[in-house]
Amino acid sequence: MKAITDFLFRLKTYQLFILFVIAPFINGIIFILERATSQPIIDYPIIPIYHTVNIICNLFIFYYYYSIFQELKTEIPNGIKPKGKSLIFIVIYAFIGCTAAQFLGAFMHERFIDIVSLPQGGTQHQAIVLETLLYIIPLLFFYLTLYASTIYIIYMSSRTLTITELKREVSLVDYISDIVCLLFFPIGIWFVHPRIQKAYINKTEVKLSPNIIHN
Repeated sequence: MKAITDFLFRLKTYQLFILFVIAPFINGIIFILERATSQPIIDYPIIPIYHTVNIICNLFIFYYYYSIFQELKTEIPNGIKPKGKSLIFIVIYAFIGCTAAQFLGAFMHERFIDIVSLPQGGTQHQAIVLETLLYIIPLLFFYLTLYASTIYIIYMSSRTLTITELKREVSLVDYISDIVCLLFFPIGIWFVHPRIQKAYINKTEVKLSPNIIHN
């Protein structure tokens, strides 16, 4: 896992952008075009590839967020070190939730197609509408908890990064811009990742320097 963290944090910002933004975007475009035209764009089954790429990207993104907190907090004094023992469980929930959400989205899409295609006013149409409404209520709660979990993960990562840089206790005003940047990842990563990379490399060099001097 340490090797994955080192790999992600040492990537150039444009490389991270390609991995987290461009690759999923191309994956989504191919999926949409194939579904819209009913013609194979590539010689492999697109649906398994589409879901697999999305799952891998979600895994890397949430691991990236968690690694900001986990790696940088080790250099923060105990008095101001962020407390986040339960964060790993929230990250796991958010990842599993995002993975489930893409399949639930496909399922709900099929339900709405059934509603539109069936004759309105019929018994079968009314039954599907009622059943779909019963699905929507718990799904709304699920999505709300998923969004709240993601925001909390980003909050902890942003706060940890800012404390690492300023080396003091911070308030929300100090890192609200980082929260916004990580929420709007495709744009914000250009501003946040170089700082994360700098903090991580500085930490790594500090740990290596005693060994270099000793040798």
